[in-house]
Amino acid sequence: MSGMHTRDFRLVADRYMLETQLQPNGPVELYYALDKQLQRAVLLQILSEEAAADEALCLRFRRHQQLAATIHHPSVLAVYDAGEWRGRPYSVLEKNTGKPAVSLYRGDDRPPDVRQAIKVACQTAEALQFCRSAGLADWPFSYRAVQVDEEGNARLALLGGLDLAQDAEQGYVSNRPSDDPQALAALMLAMLAGNPDPNSEAAKRIVRQIPASVADLLARMTPGGANRLTTAGEVANALSELEGLFEAPTEAYTPAEGNVSQNAALPHLDPSQQPTVAAGIVPGATFSPYDSDPSSPLLSDTAPMAVRPRTVVPDTAPMPVLAAQQRRSVRHEHEGLELWRLAPVLGLVLVALLLLLVVLPRFLSRPAPVEGATQVSTPTPAASAPVATVPDLRGHPLDEAAALAQSAGLQVEQGEPVHHPTYPPDTVAGQIPDPGTQVATGSVITVSLSLGPEPPPAVEQQPPPQHAEPKPAERGKKQGEKKGKKDKEGDD
Repeated sequence: MSGMHTRDFRLVADRYMLETQLQPNGPVELYYALDKQLQRAVLLQILSEEAAADEALCLRFRRHQQLAATIHHPSVLAVYDAGEWRGRPYSVLEKNTGKPAVSLYRGDDRPPDVRQAIKVACQTAEALQFCRSAGLADWPFSYRAVQVDEEGNARLALLGGLDLAQDAEQGYVSNRPSDDPQALAALMLAMLAGNPDPNSEAAKRIVRQIPASVADLLARMTPGGANRLTTAGEVANALSELEGLFEAPTEAYTPAEGNVSQNAALPHLDPSQQPTVAAGIVPGATFSPYDSDPSSPLLSDTAPMAVRPRTVVPDTAPMPVLAAQQRRSVRHEHEGLELWRLAPVLGLVLVALLLLLVVLPRFLSRPAPVEGATQVSTPTPAASAPVATVPDLRGHPLDEAAALAQSAGLQVEQGEPVHHPTYPPDTVAGQIPDPGTQVATGSVITVSLSLGPEPPPAVEQQPPPQHAEPKPAERGKKQGEKKGKKDKEGDD
């Protein structure tokens, strides 16, 4: 144990705690891990120590992860993070809680689930063509990278390995877009017969059990077949049309022994109504709908793909109808109808708000009238008229004030004279508007001439009060009254 980093042996980049090691994917090691920072389960792939020594392989791995991080598709596991740990490049993917697509094989004693196999293969073909159009042209695709989630939808893991020499030689792995149909045929055989080899006994036996339209499609996906499909987009287009024929689970039919007519496999269809898989395919058409529209709403859709609507692809359609895109268009159509219904109400509310914003501030800012006060309105210059500045006319005689006002482009009119303690008589003591006010040229300035200081109030001269002597008779009377009081007090 000397020299080993035992403390963080299972902790990658101080963030991802390794939990379960999966089967190696070529030069790539796979682990189920826990993102300690976000507390979520992830799938971590990292180059082995031997592969990390190859600079060309490391460069290819990093380039693949950069392209994979730009792909957002409902059937593709998202790429969360990428980096390098101890000289070994790694990337972190979304963890799928489902099972491998190969596990859909039921065994020899039970009929295959053709409907589910077509659904998974169609979703995988759409996702594969989406990845090819995004730039992953040299990425090796294998049926081993396809998983099925709990809802039965295909999830494609963009693993950096899949360089399986034996599988590649037998056509199970596609290293270029032209070999994608053959690899998708291996995926369908793996789900139906448990063996991706079309020459195996299991594949030959299952071909005799499945409907003729499905067997014809498998033949067109393999090299040398008549009217062979050349891209994953064409396979998705054909599978999308074929999927509409299976409205009931295929477990209901009973496989016939021997090479008999396969029309009995679909009891709900008239034999003359079983179309060939070539219907709806445009020769030479490729499935690359996002080359010219990278802002498609499907790029941000990370939800699992639901069951595909039974839609027949038109003959002129150069691409398959994606289920997620159909769901979005239907949802947007309903939302648009609801908005049109609410348009009149929203318009009335908007008008009311505008009126409220315009009228309410003016009403609140208007001062309350004071009883007995005279409102003096200051002339406001017109927006288009020339503007002049009111000069200071105070202290000037009337003729000089008129000359100053005329030089400024204004007029003078005489108002009521007023007393002023500062300005001498016959000079301007007040003016309206005040000096420095901006008014329109030609406006009138009302001036008030001074009458001088107010005169002091007049004081009335009152004569000093005179003190009059009491009359003799009145004095004698008062003395008699005093004497009578004394006599009375003596009697008492």
